[in-house]
Amino acid sequence: LSPDLSLSNKEVSPSGRIISCTISHASHQFDPITLINIYAPANETERRTFFSSTFNTSSLISLSPTRTILLGDFNYSYPSPLT
Repeated sequence: LSPDLSLSNKEVSPSGRIISCTISHASHQFDPITLINIYAPANETERRTFFSSTFNTSSLISLSPTRTILLGDFNYSYPSPLT
């Protein structure tokens, strides 16, 4: 990372499946950006529970307007048509 960038508000969820941090510029050349990285369970039932609880109760997903990038491995697969 550039020495002009700093990471703050680093959080890891209890499950270790969500990591977030805020990136800021020392000279305030851009507004802070929050990064949220998600590693969702591969099992469909566990994945549904994970997303339901994450977006309903997580302090990592703030309701206040911020510049946020959500990325990660969502373990989503498209259903294949029956042939």
